[in-house]
Amino acid sequence: LGVQRFANPLTEDEERKIFQIIEDKPRDSALFAILIGTGARVEQVVSLDANHVTRVGDNAIVAFDRPSKKTQTTVITGAYAQRVLSYRERLEDGLPLFTKLYAGGRQSKDDRLTRQGAWLIIKSYSRSVDRPHLIPSDLKATFITHRINEADEIGALEAAKRWRRALRIYY
Repeated sequence: LGVQRFANPLTEDEERKIFQIIEDKPRDSALFAILIGTGARVEQVVSLDANHVTRVGDNAIVAFDRPSKKTQTTVITGAYAQRVLSYRERLEDGLPLFTKLYAGGRQSKDDRLTRQGAWLIIKSYSRSVDRPHLIPSDLKATFITHRINEADEIGALEAAKRWRRALRIYY
């Protein structure tokens, strides 16, 4: 059997470096921003259509469809929201949010990016910051760590405690 390891959130420095590397790649930047800004699974993110992302002021609202359940909405704020919204503005409603790139950098309009394709993108950037073994729970732990830090900053101690309990799953 394989060895299971606990989640290891991206450090602020690793996250900053990744976003610097992908600054001129709007699709990849938006992919990371949604993953880290929502804590969603890769499967959920690649299944999004352009109309699942809405601008509300400076924030992005992402609506995830959940089988046999109500739609779950998540608010993305700050720099993450700006990355997602600037990418979203280029796309037509009803088309997949994340699509494949072809030779020469031409982006498909309707050939949806697969979960495996998204992970190849994520792994390629994580290697560039010396994180060759990034796993899905690392991105979720990064999201939770941000929520804990935000809650601590605004003094919402009870919210921080709830997120810390959730984070124990990943540590």
